[in-house]
Amino acid sequence: NPNPNPKLATILYVFVVSVVIVFALSEAIMLLTQDLSESLSIPKEISGILLLAAGAQVPDTVESYAMAKCGQANGALSNAFSSQILNLVGGIALPYFIFTLVTNQQLDVQLKHSATMGMALGFVMLSLAATVACSSCGPTPAKTLGKAQGWVLLGIYVAATVGCVGKILFDELGS
Repeated sequence: NPNPNPKLATILYVFVVSVVIVFALSEAIMLLTQDLSESLSIPKEISGILLLAAGAQVPDTVESYAMAKCGQANGALSNAFSSQILNLVGGIALPYFIFTLVTNQQLDVQLKHSATMGMALGFVMLSLAATVACSSCGPTPAKTLGKAQGWVLLGIYVAATVGCVGKILFDELGS
């Protein structure tokens, strides 16, 4: 049984050990990311952004998984989509808005691969809609997504992501 009143020394010890572990893992991840970006000839800034994006999604993923496991599929789906919308607004739109507001200049944004990414996102969204629609029709409509539908959606997402990244790499290496 956990001690309801831990001593201050125990609290400080756990805190310091946690900070050391987070620091060590962060350094290891940073070094691995640098090595990977150099070996794949990817700019370090892009690798850093990808690492940051992946790390920022871990809490949302765990939260959505926990909600789905408790039978709250609507909450899990809502959390998955709302976190992405907040990331887009807060991570892309807001900085551009502030830049144009402060400098009174237009920002030249190169959207070289936006069509490819848009098609992949549209494909994933249509797949999700089709899966939800198919699970709620038939003789016994289901109000939840089962394990099979979850695996199908994960497979579609992975296929769309791999296809999108593959097309971008093919376009970049071909030119």
